[in-house]
Amino acid sequence: MGRSSGIPCTAYHYCTSGCPKQIPIPEIFATENLRLRERKIQESREALAEIAGCGSFADACIRCGQCEHACPQHIPIISELTDIAGDRTVD
Repeated sequence: MGRSSGIPCTAYHYCTSGCPKQIPIPEIFATENLRLRERKIQESREALAEIAGCGSFADACIRCGQCEHACPQHIPIISELTDIAGDRTVD
């Protein structure tokens, strides 16, 4: 799946169990998919703001790779989080 069609996350949280920054990766990806798949820009922004207000966000990633190693979908999680963090600073 390309980025334009969304992030193929199944939200099983394999990626989060060992995250040293406790980043809610599936929840962040779900809000990004609101924007990418459903074109719900405002809803996506509001959901991302709520997640960011609750603790670690995409920009907290230290690129340790634990999440990518654990992901059964082989999603390039670090790259996706970097893109999402960058998109957030532009909005």
